[in-house]
Amino acid sequence: MLLHHRPNPTGITCHRQTRHPHTPARLGPAGLATTHEPAVEHVAHALGLGIGAPVTVTSGVYQFAHRPVQWVTTYTPPGQTDRGRSVRVTERVQVRDATPREQAELDLGALASVMEIRRVCVDTVGKPVELGLCVLVSGCHAVYEFGA
Repeated sequence: MLLHHRPNPTGITCHRQTRHPHTPARLGPAGLATTHEPAVEHVAHALGLGIGAPVTVTSGVYQFAHRPVQWVTTYTPPGQTDRGRSVRVTERVQVRDATPREQAELDLGALASVMEIRRVCVDTVGKPVELGLCVLVSGCHAVYEFGA
């Protein structure tokens, strides 16, 4: 995977570091936190777990030019250490109003819209290994290139 970037009409350009070893990072987390929490309904459903089952949650806000542009949260089942074995990835993308928590985390106004990318990764035996939620602010874009 390579880093791709291009300007957009709003003047905000987001860059996402991917696997290319010689690509400098331009978008970075303000700090990632990992916790262990009980799965809420939508997380349990996506991961094939019971409501309240333990999951590992990693979450953080990414910044560009000292401005929050992306809030990423991943959920993994207990003991899941090899997310690289996923063979199928399903993404759902939607534009919607920002929730009050997203407004606070991303420093947005009350009427702001965000783009949510919801990704479920499934392993070779059909077991979900990760749920990822990425919330992007308006005017920001990320380009991903997936290779074989």
